[in-house]
Amino acid sequence: MPTNVSGRVPPASPGRQSGLSKLVLILVIMLGLLLIGGGTVAALYFTGVVGGDQAAEAAAAEGDAQDGAQKEPEPKPALYLPLEPPIVVNFSGEQRSGYLQVGVELMARDQAVLDAVKTHMPVVRNNLILLFGDQDYDTLDNRAGKEQLRAKAREAVNEVLSNHGIEGQVEAVYFTSFILQ
Repeated sequence: MPTNVSGRVPPASPGRQSGLSKLVLILVIMLGLLLIGGGTVAALYFTGVVGGDQAAEAAAAEGDAQDGAQKEPEPKPALYLPLEPPIVVNFSGEQRSGYLQVGVELMARDQAVLDAVKTHMPVVRNNLILLFGDQDYDTLDNRAGKEQLRAKAREAVNEVLSNHGIEGQVEAVYFTSFILQ
């Protein structure tokens, strides 16, 4: 290394030092801008100004609209009762006769209703057998006919419950199997 008259090492060349200091200065400025920009975006996001959750906004708006009104309680979970064995009936139409086998499940949201159905099961099954046996093959051969029969079956079960002083109702009747021959 070269030394000067006083015996000290001369400082690095001014051109090299100024280039290094400019690079450090640029990096510090870029890092500062990045932190400021990130902080601004985060603040706007968390305050809900930018990119807020649409579901949260909708829930807040709905909550504001219903402040004076009471909220409805959550519905109870669905409870199911299968009617075993499946119901089998004979029926006759104008051109043909045959049989219908239907697997039925009842749905209610109150266990007391299903317990009442179990208590009055002979009457429920009797009324469903009479209802199913009174159907026409051509009516049950399509979806609309089956949906109509489901509605009538629900009415028949609820009629049994109301005739025996039961307050609740069966909410739905589902066919878990449906054989029409």
